[in-house]
Amino acid sequence: MKVNSFRRRFEITGPSGSGKSFCSQKLSLNAEHIPWVRGFMGFFKLMFSNYDAFLFIFNKTIRSDRNFWHVLRVFFHVFAKVDTMFLACDKFPIVDEGISHIPFILNLSQQDLQKFVRLFSSHLTTLVIIFVYTPLELRRKHLLSRGHKRIRNVKDLNFILSQHENIFFLYYLEMLNIGCSVYVFNNSIQVDMDFG
Repeated sequence: MKVNSFRRRFEITGPSGSGKSFCSQKLSLNAEHIPWVRGFMGFFKLMFSNYDAFLFIFNKTIRSDRNFWHVLRVFFHVFAKVDTMFLACDKFPIVDEGISHIPFILNLSQQDLQKFVRLFSSHLTTLVIIFVYTPLELRRKHLLSRGHKRIRNVKDLNFILSQHENIFFLYYLEMLNIGCSVYVFNNSIQVDMDFG
């Protein structure tokens, strides 16, 4: 697939454990991973370009957990995703977990998800977003075998699985409503085969 000719960025997103990186490799997309150090740049760029969006993201980030170190990790992770808004499409034509992945990182409620889409709609509508979907039980199996920084116990696992399931469907519909180019890649067979 020659994506440079489209002059639009492709972003891969989806629930935790859905196999986004695996999907990228299988489709030979060579997606870029945005390093966390870009969080500094994303923080200041958003603050000076869209203060309402900045306040929303900042408040959701600092309230994402009670553990300071976790909040700090989320802060850099989220604002690095924000920085993708300001990167040239020809240099980063395909991004694994760009700005479109923020609702999954912050576990946004339906109301907050709608606000996120509204605040970032002018950028989101310029993207081609590939949602990777894997059934909940396969994601549970994947997260239990691989682990995840945000999962400390079974309660965390169940919360993230159910929250991300809700976000996936609500987010997909919100994106369609604002006219985004969105596609769903069903990763059921690939993830199942990956576990042997």
